[in-house]
Amino acid sequence: MTIELLRERLFEAENALHRLMIGELEVTVSVGGYGTTTYAQSDINKLNAYIAKLKTEIAADTAHRGASLSARELSSWRPMAGSPDAGLLDELNSLVSRSRDLARNHGVAAGAIQTLLDNVVGTGLRLSALPDDKALGKDKD
Repeated sequence: MTIELLRERLFEAENALHRLMIGELEVTVSVGGYGTTTYAQSDINKLNAYIAKLKTEIAADTAHRGASLSARELSSWRPMAGSPDAGLLDELNSLVSRSRDLARNHGVAAGAIQTLLDNVVGTGLRLSALPDDKALGKDKD
């Protein structure tokens, strides 16, 4: 059974459960390729079990949730495969030109670059002389 069909069955089963919860006496649900099943008020636990089974089947389309092609929140996320540089190489010249122009002519960009440099390199070197007086044969005074 395809993921799309499983989702349809889940949608139908959840709607049927809702209808039972708001007072309908019986609901009919399609079950796999085997026809339909009718659930009554007394069968709510069975319908919940069927819904849980469908959710498990939908979630098990991949070994890792993050790789799922059927999860609603991930189904439209199809990043380009390839090396990180592959997407940049064609446009490298224009990207370099624009970033250099921003660094020269845009105060916020220049400030961001300066802040990055300060955090990585620091503000400069400072002398902190602590000679070994004993090795030099001198007294601390």
